[in-house]
Amino acid sequence: WMGLPVLTMQPEKPISLFSYTANILRTLGLDRCIAHNPVHFQKLASNLINQPELIDALRAESRQRLLASPYLDHVARTKELELAYRQLWHQYIAAVN
Repeated sequence: WMGLPVLTMQPEKPISLFSYTANILRTLGLDRCIAHNPVHFQKLASNLINQPELIDALRAESRQRLLASPYLDHVARTKELELAYRQLWHQYIAAVN
């Protein structure tokens, strides 16, 4: 959100902090910030360090990408949460009766 580029690694196992971060970056269209292994991660980091214009480009576009993403679609997320609460309530009522 603050415009700093984030790099992560796609993990082998789907449940991890890396997987969560990779999913966010992928949703934002920033696949180029996801490394496939430690060597690739070092290469991505080196490219950013050696090409500050890449950092500037990522900074310039990251906020707009996030604003346009499903992560900041508060209306849709609220509707999903309300639906989940409704389903839990119906399950509770069905179990009690």
